[in-house]
Amino acid sequence: MVTGGSLTGTGALQTDVDNGGSVSPAGGTLTIRGKLTQQTNGRLAFKTKDTVEEGVDLLQVTGAAALAGTLQVAAPAGYSARAGDRFTVLTAGSVTGTFANVLLPAVTNVLSWSVVYLPSSVEVRLAYATNAVVFTEAKRRAGGGMDLSFLGRPNTRYFVEASVDLVAWTALTNFLQPPAPFLFSDSVTNLPRRFYRARQE
Repeated sequence: MVTGGSLTGTGALQTDVDNGGSVSPAGGTLTIRGKLTQQTNGRLAFKTKDTVEEGVDLLQVTGAAALAGTLQVAAPAGYSARAGDRFTVLTAGSVTGTFANVLLPAVTNVLSWSVVYLPSSVEVRLAYATNAVVFTEAKRRAGGGMDLSFLGRPNTRYFVEASVDLVAWTALTNFLQPPAPFLFSDSVTNLPRRFYRARQE
């Protein structure tokens, strides 16, 4: 049991952990070969790397993880926050409960962090703070038509529409925003210009 103290570093523990202090992987993966039980005064602390590709120091629990207390995630000065960033901070045989307190890196008011509880993991994700969808990429194909990429708030439905005059709009498709950008191809090739928009349901 961690009471008022801290457990940090990497490696593997062959025991259950009852956390009433602080548990913090540092420099890689910290593995608990057993169960993790978070107390209301317990803290799980993580630090991201400079990029999403480098990831985050991970807490791996082979048994069940019962969550409570505080989740704290810090980021180094070199980290450049981008909508769509996501970090898996904890994996477990099963995950129950939620954190009562969440402390996440400061970002601009255009972006917003969220904690996502999955059946066997916990992620922190970064998205745009508004419900407006963002066109992250648009490419014209060699034979005409357009390939479009959209990024909005996860689990929000958006409708993609097109227009030639910004007055009359034609519905093209709708989608429920996944965690990653949504890709859409428009095969229309015989128009001198074409505008696109995405509106929330």
